[in-house]
Amino acid sequence: MEIERYDPDLPIVVNGEQVLPEVDPTKRRRQTVSVTADGSAAVQFSVAGLDIGTHHGRVRLDRQDALPIDDVRYFTFAVREPWNVLIAAGPGARAELLSEALAPYEFRVTDQARFRTTTKPAGQIASQELAAYSIVAVVDPPPLPASAWQQLAAYAQRGGAVAIFLGNNADKNSFNDAPAQELLPGRLDLQWISPQRPESFNGRADLYLAPRAMEHPMLAAFREISANVPWYDFPVFRHWSFEGNRLAEGSTVAVRFSNGKPAIVERRLGEGRVLVMTTPISDAARPAGREPWNWLSTGLEPWPYVMLVNEMMLHLAGSGEVQLNYYSGQAPQVTVASGDD
Repeated sequence: MEIERYDPDLPIVVNGEQVLPEVDPTKRRRQTVSVTADGSAAVQFSVAGLDIGTHHGRVRLDRQDALPIDDVRYFTFAVREPWNVLIAAGPGARAELLSEALAPYEFRVTDQARFRTTTKPAGQIASQELAAYSIVAVVDPPPLPASAWQQLAAYAQRGGAVAIFLGNNADKNSFNDAPAQELLPGRLDLQWISPQRPESFNGRADLYLAPRAMEHPMLAAFREISANVPWYDFPVFRHWSFEGNRLAEGSTVAVRFSNGKPAIVERRLGEGRVLVMTTPISDAARPAGREPWNWLSTGLEPWPYVMLVNEMMLHLAGSGEVQLNYYSGQAPQVTVASGDD
């Protein structure tokens, strides 16, 4: 695999021949692969230390095979700044359970983190400049003033991304008022409580996250490993439900619980999107004065949770929506900003 040096004047065609930028010798990688007849093999290359921007490269076979026309394949990829995420945390919510899942310390100090998080109290949402953030994650919010809900809705309408994790601080009456319903995918109903209590957990949950169809884009990373994700190791003891199982227009269920109730719902709002999870991800394993709503983020080796919240945020950020590579004959789609010629 070879990565080209950045050259704004190349590639060009001279006398019918394509002139490409030179290969950066420090960004060349080589692997030996054994492939059986009519078989295939997956190969991964890793390159670090690239500048922010768009890069081009190629993968080629060292030895020519019987069909040389496809011995070289070209690719394009982008290196970008981390997405800025505002975590607005309700009272008692352990926001670090989300921030560390998105941007672990060792990734931050080595500039490998995909997200850059800022944590504020949920009560300060109305005073924040939300446009400075790619995503706003509202973690176990309490009843908020109408101005906060309206600001979040306006942010989403303009193309922003909002994640809301409902939990112990939510109040059904307040969250069913018109300002909150501009954003939420349905009217809150009763809390669904599992008969299994934390003290009786025996290693297999009665109620747990149960992604099945894997059709939602944020679940794409789970498809090849779906049979090996131990969701039942991470019990859910309580979650919110929606009134009459009805959802607002433009809402779809991305993930359900094992009882069939919605766990994660996406709502399209204007140019943006909202993801709502009906159980929190910020409860301590043993919160003071009450039972935890789940052990998604605090169970033993909670890698499914870490993977899930990262895929949720990548989906909200639209990371998979910009196509940079095309096969011959494919028609590229170009988005033109309003007012551009």
